[in-house]
Amino acid sequence: MNCWPNRHRLRGDRGSVTVYALGMMLALFVVAGVAVDGTRAAQASAHANAIAAQAARSGGQAIDPAAAVQGQDVVDPAAAVAAAQSYLSAVGVSGQVQIVGNQVLVDVTISTETTFLQLLGISTFTLDGHATADLARS
Repeated sequence: MNCWPNRHRLRGDRGSVTVYALGMMLALFVVAGVAVDGTRAAQASAHANAIAAQAARSGGQAIDPAAAVQGQDVVDPAAAVAAAQSYLSAVGVSGQVQIVGNQVLVDVTISTETTFLQLLGISTFTLDGHATADLARS
């Protein structure tokens, strides 16, 4: 008596589990890659915002001394831009600094390399950071 009566019918299915396993492994690898690189992009975006915020605070400390003597809080535009740009260059990031009234606006752009998504042709993420510092009397 044969223990495998349908054995001859199963011969055409050989390797089908291997194809399924490879497909599932590929899908899992893509999901893991998106998770890892997505997390790195989120961290880089937060870092860009932190850099912009610190640059804006640096620029916001550059008040006009003549106006300060009279009790006014007025940003010295040239000094504020110079202070913010100095901070950005110190950390190795390029960005734009604008003075609008008593506000210092900073926009930065940073890039971060991907780990897994390079296999899909995405080698870097370019992320923007924005911050505003208001000059307020303390």
